[in-house]
Amino acid sequence: MTEYCLDYLITGKAKKAHLALTKEISGKFNILDVGKRTLPHLTIKYLGDIRKKSELNCLLDFIKKVAKAEKFVPIDLKGFSNFGKDVIFVDVKTSKKLDDFYDKVYAGLIELKFVEKLEKVEGKNMHFHATLCAQDINKNFEEIFNFLKTRIFCINLI
Repeated sequence: MTEYCLDYLITGKAKKAHLALTKEISGKFNILDVGKRTLPHLTIKYLGDIRKKSELNCLLDFIKKVAKAEKFVPIDLKGFSNFGKDVIFVDVKTSKKLDDFYDKVYAGLIELKFVEKLEKVEGKNMHFHATLCAQDINKNFEEIFNFLKTRIFCINLI
């Protein structure tokens, strides 16, 4: 099974700050460091299990077209939030530019018949975020979240 996901990578000082915070949380609470498994990012679309070379080539052509048209989308990372007690993340303040970019990319991706659709968490239900910790945090959730309340995370990528 080969699963794919389209992400918008976080770069520069935001990347550095995000990686430092995930490492600090991991060490302080003895949990997995998400920064060791994946680069800081905003998930644009979970694409599903793509096995056919023709489908993968079609997807790559679409991504190249988008990358050529959109070089940079400004984002604001500000504050912390969570999805239940399983995921804690840096929140992303939406903007018209980010929403327009996402709508354009999402509309093109869901036109591809082989791309899995997850309407519950995407499209109009998308919540942009950059995960700090997940999976093994349930029993430490309150302690981790209280620790983050003492921190400030506010970076504009303009």
